[in-house]
Amino acid sequence: MKTILVTGASGNLGRAVVKKLRNSGYDILAVDATPPAQEFINAEGITTAQLDLGDENAVAEFISGLEVEVNGAILTVGGFAMGDFDETNGENIRSMFQLNFQTAFNCVKALLPVFEKQASGQFILIGARPALDPKAGKNMIAYALSKKLVFGLSELINAHGKVKHIHSTVIVPSTIDTAANRKSMPEADFSKWVTSDAIAETIDFLLSGAGSQIREGVVKMYNEA
Repeated sequence: MKTILVTGASGNLGRAVVKKLRNSGYDILAVDATPPAQEFINAEGITTAQLDLGDENAVAEFISGLEVEVNGAILTVGGFAMGDFDETNGENIRSMFQLNFQTAFNCVKALLPVFEKQASGQFILIGARPALDPKAGKNMIAYALSKKLVFGLSELINAHGKVKHIHSTVIVPSTIDTAANRKSMPEADFSKWVTSDAIAETIDFLLSGAGSQIREGVVKMYNEA
């Protein structure tokens, strides 16, 4: 049975991913900086860990201490902030960089030697539409820039792992249908957004025999938004 690491496991997307992958028969390592979601505790096939993913040394120690073979990593940790050029400062950039890029980089750096040793491994990262569309990103500068680095990270993983059976895919959601987003945008048409469950199903496919043959993938899940 394959084991999949899911970061940000207690968040809206992370919880949907854990549920879907567990139902598909994977064993799950559910990792987050916050305490594990209640439904994960003592659940069969789900191992939880509370970990500061922004701490490079802590992540390296955690990965090196695992006693199971990790076959894939779904890195969902991230955050969002508004702000055009006038409203963005160095602290905003550092905060978004740490949350959206550094957490992913730390996991990739720690897992790559593991994947190389076992001659296989798959990463699935979460991008963002504003990182691809300047018109969408011009009012969220720090966020868009930090998410651009996620795309670059995926490209470098694919270059590094090309002959090592290691690859990466980026999923790019538009607005995810969450309670927080509905509250902040009450006049929006929620039916046009993408659901966490739909993203989780796509991740499940990417991990499957057919999906795992995709290379250098960027999957735009915009629905009608």
